[in-house]
Amino acid sequence: NLAAVPLSVAEEKKTEINTAFSVKQTLSSFTGQRVLLKTAAGDIEGTVVSVGDHIVHIAKLSGKDYYDAVVVIDQIIAVVFRARGEEGRLLFLDGGNRPIRGEGNRFGN
Repeated sequence: NLAAVPLSVAEEKKTEINTAFSVKQTLSSFTGQRVLLKTAAGDIEGTVVSVGDHIVHIAKLSGKDYYDAVVVIDQIIAVVFRARGEEGRLLFLDGGNRPIRGEGNRFGN
């Protein structure tokens, strides 16, 4: 007799954050994935397409699937992403542009 294990529990993997990475390197690790970028001007949620030296290309904006955005990396205060299940983790940045791990709010797509 085989026991059934929910797929989400069996395949759940925890996202590891390298705290030595810059914002650019962190965003590059999320290429092809949905993120929420927090900036002083507001929030931008979408899929990371590419990351350059100074800007990140975000596609399929939340609520605006036919729109893309270019965000200046130096203006990003936090990157919110799905780390496991339905909860997300918030990646805070200090004044030295160094990532710091911290617990965040729920983040769904």
